[in-house]
Amino acid sequence: MMTAARSRAKSARTPGHSPAGGKNASLIGMSLMTSLQNEHARTSAAIAESIASVARGDLQVVIAKKFPLAEAADAHRYVESRAVFGRVVMLPRG
Repeated sequence: MMTAARSRAKSARTPGHSPAGGKNASLIGMSLMTSLQNEHARTSAAIAESIASVARGDLQVVIAKKFPLAEAADAHRYVESRAVFGRVVMLPRG
C-alpha cells in the first residue's frame, strides 16, 4: 500500500500531473502489435474503450511537445533524452 507521503512524493516528480488522477488506479502498458496478433478481440475492445474515454473527457492525452516533420532528428533526440512526460507528436505540415 502506498502511503500519502509516498504518493505526494511521486506526484512531485511530474509537476502538474497526478499519477492515475490521484485515484487508486493502475496504468498498464502493452505491446500493441503483439496484442493485436494474439488477442485481437480483447485488444480492439481496449483500444475502443480508450478512445471513448478520451472522447468523454475521462482520459486526457498529455502531449509533451510537437515537432514539424522536418525536425524529426530533433524529435528523436528529445525522446532519447528520456526527459519526456507525455507524447511526442510529429506534424506533417508544421
